[in-house]
Amino acid sequence: MSPGDHGAQVEQLNAQLKTLETEQAELAKFQAADKERRSLEYTIYDREMSQTRDKLAQVEEERKKEADQGGEVQDRLVQARASLKALDRQLKQATAAGTDLAKQVDEANRAKKALVTRSAQAHVSLSEVLDRQRSSTQTQERCEKELQQLEGDIEAQQAVVDTALQALNDQEQRTSDNAAELTRCRKRLQDIYEKQGRSARFASEAERDAWVNKEVKGLQKVLSTKQAALTEAERGVATCNAALLQQRQVTGAKETTYKEKQAEVGACEQQLTALTQRRDALMDQRKAMWRENEEVQARLHELLDTKKRYEKQMDSAMPWDVRRGLEAMRRLVTQHAISGVYGTLIDLLDVLQQLYTAVEVVAGNQLFQVVVDSDETASRISQLLVREKAGRLTFIPLNRLQPRNTEYPTTWGSDALPLIQHIKFDAKLDPRLPLAFQQVFGKTMLCKDLDTATQVMRQAHMDSVTIQGEQAFKKGTLKGGYLDPTRSRLEASKRLQAIGRDLEGINAQDEDIRQRQAAVEQEMWRVLSDRQKAEARLDHLKGIVQLHKDAVQGARQAEAAAQAQAQGAAQRVTGLQANVQEQQGSIQELKAELGTSLLAQLSASEQQDFTDLNPRLKQLQEEADGMQEALLQAQTAHAEASTRLSSDLLLRQQRLQDDLAAADLPGLEAELAERQAEEAAAKAALAEGQGRAQELEAKAGEGRASLSELKGQIEQLKEQLATGDQSVQDEAKRMEALMAKRSALQAKRGDLEHKIRDLGTLPADAFQKYREESLPALHKRLTKTQAKLKTFGHVNKKALDQFQSFTDQRADLERRLKENDRGEEKIKELIGTLDLRKDEAIERTFRGVAANFREIFAALAPQGRGELVMHRRPQAERDSARDGDDSVVEKYSGVGVKVSFGAGETLVMKQLSGGQKTLVALALIFAIQRCDPAPFYLFDEIDAALDPQYRTTVAAMIAAQATDEHNPAQFIITTFHPQLILKADTVYGVSHTNRVSRVDVVTREDALEFVQSEEQHEGQGQATQ
Repeated sequence: MSPGDHGAQVEQLNAQLKTLETEQAELAKFQAADKERRSLEYTIYDREMSQTRDKLAQVEEERKKEADQGGEVQDRLVQARASLKALDRQLKQATAAGTDLAKQVDEANRAKKALVTRSAQAHVSLSEVLDRQRSSTQTQERCEKELQQLEGDIEAQQAVVDTALQALNDQEQRTSDNAAELTRCRKRLQDIYEKQGRSARFASEAERDAWVNKEVKGLQKVLSTKQAALTEAERGVATCNAALLQQRQVTGAKETTYKEKQAEVGACEQQLTALTQRRDALMDQRKAMWRENEEVQARLHELLDTKKRYEKQMDSAMPWDVRRGLEAMRRLVTQHAISGVYGTLIDLLDVLQQLYTAVEVVAGNQLFQVVVDSDETASRISQLLVREKAGRLTFIPLNRLQPRNTEYPTTWGSDALPLIQHIKFDAKLDPRLPLAFQQVFGKTMLCKDLDTATQVMRQAHMDSVTIQGEQAFKKGTLKGGYLDPTRSRLEASKRLQAIGRDLEGINAQDEDIRQRQAAVEQEMWRVLSDRQKAEARLDHLKGIVQLHKDAVQGARQAEAAAQAQAQGAAQRVTGLQANVQEQQGSIQELKAELGTSLLAQLSASEQQDFTDLNPRLKQLQEEADGMQEALLQAQTAHAEASTRLSSDLLLRQQRLQDDLAAADLPGLEAELAERQAEEAAAKAALAEGQGRAQELEAKAGEGRASLSELKGQIEQLKEQLATGDQSVQDEAKRMEALMAKRSALQAKRGDLEHKIRDLGTLPADAFQKYREESLPALHKRLTKTQAKLKTFGHVNKKALDQFQSFTDQRADLERRLKENDRGEEKIKELIGTLDLRKDEAIERTFRGVAANFREIFAALAPQGRGELVMHRRPQAERDSARDGDDSVVEKYSGVGVKVSFGAGETLVMKQLSGGQKTLVALALIFAIQRCDPAPFYLFDEIDAALDPQYRTTVAAMIAAQATDEHNPAQFIITTFHPQLILKADTVYGVSHTNRVSRVDVVTREDALEFVQSEEQHEGQGQATQ
């Protein structure tokens, strides 16, 4: 409003004031009646106001009760929904666990059946071994008894053989003596016959002697031959006896080796039994660890699923770039070994669960700010994040924190306490750590309710928060509403921390199980390898034992053969000795005949010998016949005894010994121990399997019961929710009715307040004058007063008020007129200053843009130049404009462009072609960009009207600007020409299929091929046209 308008208003008010002064006389009478009316109306209105206030207080009290009850119902509903959600998760987990338990029960039952079969097989095997042991024991007892009896028979039969042999030797000696005597007698008789015939045969003694000498020589040669044969036979006897002795030693050695190998077989069987038992024990350990590992893996998967759910909740509760920044920060801190990073506020603080909502609403996204020791650490991490384009973080460097000391009010006692007192943290990380929490939470009070929070906000001028998350800011604003406690970020963070600790324990347990499994597997492989070696060695030893057994039998047979050969050699020696003696006797008789007289008659002694020899020969022959028969009987007896000994008793002894060896009681004992161990292991495994099956059945039963209980609880909660929802609806209806009633009462109160305000200034006695009268009496008085006031209908009832009002308005207008005059001077002064600053800013910006334009145009159009020209208004035009109505006169009228493309002629925009105008426009855009850079630019086919050479320079300019060290920018360009494609970092192709557009990354070669095909297609189209 101009000063002239203010003056006109002041003159108009003075005229109205003069008119009102003439009406004051009648107004005095009217005012007296009007004062009475207003006093009565005020008293009536005040009574009604008191009643309305009482009703409002009553309604407000009922509303508060309903609100409290509704809040309790809402709290119960929230808790019920949270419980229902938790029970749903438990139900899913219990269902999954029940399914797993059912599978485990089936597996346990199948394993139990297999163990029953295994136990039965082990029992059958043990029974078979026991039967074989009993049979072998009986066989051993029988064989030992028979052997004991047989040994006596063999000893007795050996004595019989020895006796028969001695009798045979004696008879052979007697027979030999008889045969020698018979031979001697016959020889003597033959010699007598020959001597008796030599008297007729030889003519002289000399002739006889010559024949005797010749005969002696022949006999001596025969004797020498027989003596040599006898010597050879005696050496043969010695050799046979030595061979027999050696063979007996070999047989003994082989029997010893055979027994040693049998002992080795027994030891190997015992070792195999021990290894089998160890194998079974390791297999049981491995199965137990498998079951333990399954339980650990199930727990691990459950924790990982829960962790994933809370991580998803945390991801949705924080900005995307902050989440990326936190993930990258954790990786970079580990990768670059950065110290002094303490973590986010949400990870560092600890608070009661009831205060989660209050802490979250106060801190907001500050919960994800990272506390570091210094700004250097924050700067280093920030640089790494920027370099990798890995999100955004806000840091709290402790060395930069200097929070002010806050004096907390104590007026409200425990109803309002500093929030920082309820927050716990580990100050051992850094003594300055409390500063971070003081900065975030130090200026907020925790109040019991919103009313207390509002009082603290108004009186102490501090931010306040309630446990429910309602906030009262010191600037006077309130903030609140329903907050879903199931989406609490603090709850998710603490759960994630707890899950992390549980995962560490589970992973450690899993690693321990893996190590123990590896050790058991290694031990298992070692035992299996040793057992396989033991089995191979046992088979090898059994083969060796069989070979040694065969060798022992062969040695015994060889010993018997050697003994028979030795006996034959001894008999041959005996025969040769008799022949030698006979030859020696013949030689002696012939030598005795030498030198004797050649007589025709025998001598008396010879005749006597001749007479005695015949009966003697007959006697000897008879004796020889008897001796031959006795010798045959002795040989028969010896042969029968020897045959019974060797072919019966000794063979039976060998067979019994073989049966004893075949019984293999040590091996059976080892096998029995192994089978007993197997049966015990099978029984233990069966008992364990039955116990596990029963345990799993019990767990399954408990799971089914728990599942049924969970379903029942869920149904109860659903019923509670349904009831609660109905209660909420009922509460809402009652609240709506109360609110409607309160609104009506408030409207009535407002109407009464308005009526009281309309009464204006009341008389001094108006507040007490009619206080004791009843409302009917007041209304009666008011009726009379109103009738009296009607007589003053022609009076200007508001003359006094208007007079006072106009007087006040006049004073206010005069004051405002002075203020406007002072303000006008200040505004003109400010406009001059701002015009000067504007002109300076325009000149400075123009100079920067013009310099960039010259540089960029020269780069885009080689051998060309361009200038920006500022057009200024003439001074006369500016002066004439100031004399007019416009108070603002622009100094500049615009900007012009003058360019030259190398031809020497300077052109303006009107003289340029479309492609040249586009080039100039791009140069101007790039020039402005250098003065005021932006992070990215979007160009749509800016090279469509450019010549190929300018497309190349524009592409080079954009590429240089994109990689500029000081102001790098991102350019997103659509084009159908190859020049920009050759300079682009990434090329995208837009395709349209089934009315759906898709953008995909394509290779530069595909893009160039597409552009060339488009150009060829356009060329063909133009050629066709």
